[in-house]
Amino acid sequence: TLTQEKKALENSMRDLKAEKDSQKKVTAGTALFNLGPRPAPAAKTQADKAQEQRDKDLAEWLDKGLAAERKGQYTAALVAYEKAGAGGHESADILLGKARCLLRLEEMGEALAMMQALIRKEPGNAEAYNILGAIRMEQGQMKEASTALEKALELNSKLSDAHFNLAQVLCVLGPGNREKARRHYLRAIELGVRPDPDLEKMLGLP
Repeated sequence: TLTQEKKALENSMRDLKAEKDSQKKVTAGTALFNLGPRPAPAAKTQADKAQEQRDKDLAEWLDKGLAAERKGQYTAALVAYEKAGAGGHESADILLGKARCLLRLEEMGEALAMMQALIRKEPGNAEAYNILGAIRMEQGQMKEASTALEKALELNSKLSDAHFNLAQVLCVLGPGNREKARRHYLRAIELGVRPDPDLEKMLGLP
């Protein structure tokens, strides 16, 4: 009858509503679970701790090398840089430091090979070209020095030492380069290089 059909429809609707309510509870429970606290990070392994110690040692030896360089203790600085690179992990900073010390200690061949290798590996390293230019200066190869220093400044126009070194090279290359040499010298002073009275005299500066 019509009344029975109506009751059956109402019962069916109640069952459907109960099923939807049950699904909502499950979904809500799942969402709350997913938003719960995350598991604690895994404890550091021995390998992690060892790497941290290596990084700390490297930084300390680099600092010692720089400090010794500033004092003019180039042999001690070289030893510190070698310790920083122990294990074969020589960064660009370590190689640059070693090359600077070798240059001061007049070990030109080793310094040259080191910078040439670094430039092959990192052709955009301006400081490597600056040191290469300084080595060529010491070897009396002024044209090669000029080329290296120009490249250093192309990569980093604010590299004060490269401006200063190039000013010296241009002076040696002849009076036709004097005006350019003056510009590089004055730029080096602007960037913080200590004035050099002898070079100023060569450049005809007041």
